[in-house]
Amino acid sequence: MKRLITLLAVVSASAFAQSAVSKVAADAKADWEMIKTTLAKAADRMPEADYSFKPVATVRSYGEEVAHAADIQTMLCSTITGSGAKPQQGKKTKAELIAYLNASNAECDKAVSMITDANSTEIVKLPWMSRTKLGILEFNNGHSNETYGTMVVYLRLKGLVPPSSQK
Repeated sequence: MKRLITLLAVVSASAFAQSAVSKVAADAKADWEMIKTTLAKAADRMPEADYSFKPVATVRSYGEEVAHAADIQTMLCSTITGSGAKPQQGKKTKAELIAYLNASNAECDKAVSMITDANSTEIVKLPWMSRTKLGILEFNNGHSNETYGTMVVYLRLKGLVPPSSQK
């Protein structure tokens, strides 16, 4: 009887652990879907003439914020996919930057689709840190949200309603 109870406890704990990983991964994937859509809408929302706008000289322009989001997404997500995709330099126009952001979103979509319960805790090495694949996805989500927050200020300063505040 004791063996049966122990076996049931181990099986239950294992099932709970897998269920918890599945839920965390599902939440991270859902968060990715939200921020990628919001970033894309924000990139589109700003008129091309204002892509060079900087609130002060010491910060990035709006276009540089879009490029920064794409750079970091490309770097992080390509570590999960193993694609070798690298950040792209020299993108200046709204059309080029939106295309680059869309490409980085596609790289992250591929990374997100590759994360499973079985591999979500595999360690991925970046030049400045090591994290699990799921941790890399969450770091990317957080950074993308921070970048969007900066973009919101630029949009507001230009009298535009950011995508997350539109009805």
